[in-house]
Amino acid sequence: MQLYAHTRPQHAERAAVEASVREILGVGFDELLSEYAAAAPYYFPDHWLCYVPPDSIETPWLDDVWETEVDLDCDRSNTFSFGGDAGRETLSARIPITIPHPGSYHFIADREDAEVFIQRCHDEPTDTPPPGVQKSPRPVLPLQGAASTYDAGPHVLIVDLPPGEPTTVRLMAYAAVTL
Repeated sequence: MQLYAHTRPQHAERAAVEASVREILGVGFDELLSEYAAAAPYYFPDHWLCYVPPDSIETPWLDDVWETEVDLDCDRSNTFSFGGDAGRETLSARIPITIPHPGSYHFIADREDAEVFIQRCHDEPTDTPPPGVQKSPRPVLPLQGAASTYDAGPHVLIVDLPPGEPTTVRLMAYAAVTL
């Protein structure tokens, strides 16, 4: 995140970019490429995909039900604004959630215009990407039909709304009943 935030002109000379890499990562390109070559067979978690603001508080599950309210307000640290596809702007909030056990879950929101996505968070490198790892979050709302299956463990929910006045979205998740 530091490297990304470290601003440099878009068409900077290689020396300027390498100086930034060395300053932030503590190694030059050659060492970085050697390290990558040694570790290339491993999948490394993408920390941005599971980023939540430091002041985010995770809501616990009560039995097999999870409920929370999310305030989307540009003055709050958990609200982001994105340009989106085809000029479609969104207000977006990122919420930590831990799925308690593997299985099928339903997610609902109290706003029809809410789009909700989920991203599994992995904390360690592995030999291969774990099953179901995606580079982009998968949608949970709006969805029709059956519940989706999720691995147990940490996830992040991403709530998107069209831009507008500050608002609150109430979210709920519950374990699907299996017969």
